[in-house]
Amino acid sequence: MTLDRNAFSPAALELFERLGVDYKKPSEVYHNARLENGRHDYGGWFHFVGTIESGADALRPTGNDPCQGTFELEPLGKDFMFGFSRCLDLVREPFRDHKLVQLEFNSELPWVLSEPQPK
Repeated sequence: MTLDRNAFSPAALELFERLGVDYKKPSEVYHNARLENGRHDYGGWFHFVGTIESGADALRPTGNDPCQGTFELEPLGKDFMFGFSRCLDLVREPFRDHKLVQLEFNSELPWVLSEPQPK
């Protein structure tokens, strides 16, 4: 899925630029729900080459597997939340030998397509 620049706040776009993340190329994007306010809740993640040098991993394990759990994301602007994790999903073959960080995100967006909204 290719994302439009308007899917992210200016603060999120600035973060992506500082990390060398191309906002048009997420590893995954998914629709969670239509919210009561009419907006839509989306989540997803990007990968970038690097390491987490300080601070806690955003993934909070809920069992014995350290890479299974829930994410505790930090707000960045009004409708965008993010966090970094050492646990990786959907890494493409050319990047598997690199040190990577997964940037998880959650965003609330308005419906902008001309087709009817999902219920």
